[in-house]
Amino acid sequence: MNKTGFTSEQVADLAIKYLAKYQPSNYQILIDRSGVREGADGWWEVPIKPSDATAPIFDWTGRSAEAAVDIDEAEGVHILFM
Repeated sequence: MNKTGFTSEQVADLAIKYLAKYQPSNYQILIDRSGVREGADGWWEVPIKPSDATAPIFDWTGRSAEAAVDIDEAEGVHILFM
């Protein structure tokens, strides 16, 4: 545990759960569980990448931003997808 009361594994699980509804049909937004870490001021840094390198960056970053808002509102966990 850390100052936010969550482990990196718990944050990764939340990220996967909330990203699920934003996953596109033609590729997946992947989370690097080993890279999840608590950053400044209690924000969690969660590395992501698309399964298809040709996926438009605006698409997968927009989808992850929506999931981050959902997580913040529902769980009170601040996530920065990177």
